[in-house]
Amino acid sequence: MKLLEKYNFPSQTIYDGIYDSEQIFKEYNIQITDLLKTAFCLNDATTYDIDVLLESLSEKDKEWFFNEEKLKNTPPSCWKSRMSESDFNTMKFDYYKRDYHLPIKYLQKDDLIFIYTYGEKQPSRWILIIESIWKIPPASASL
Repeated sequence: MKLLEKYNFPSQTIYDGIYDSEQIFKEYNIQITDLLKTAFCLNDATTYDIDVLLESLSEKDKEWFFNEEKLKNTPPSCWKSRMSESDFNTMKFDYYKRDYHLPIKYLQKDDLIFIYTYGEKQPSRWILIIESIWKIPPASASL
């Protein structure tokens, strides 16, 4: 897959509330640019972990993605107490998280890739934050 551009889209909290089965199918309108608008449904938020997207990117696009998203593959420091410091420093982790230590996921919709975090912020309180939106070529229609 090829990344074409990252839209100038500020991180947006789409949902922050109690888990509600009716809210799962509600569509939230997302204004990406003045001319581009799309809908995002919480039901869509059960898609792919970011690892699947990273595997499909070239090394150049992966580096661009990491720089733009300011992502680090860093596990929580509390893991240090469960292993030696040298093991912690040399071990390869696949631990890409954002605020609230929620997993980073993505959704592909037509020629758009939504990068978002979704999960339980507090017991029974769920949050979905769209972190960024990327444009891809229409030919990349399925991962």
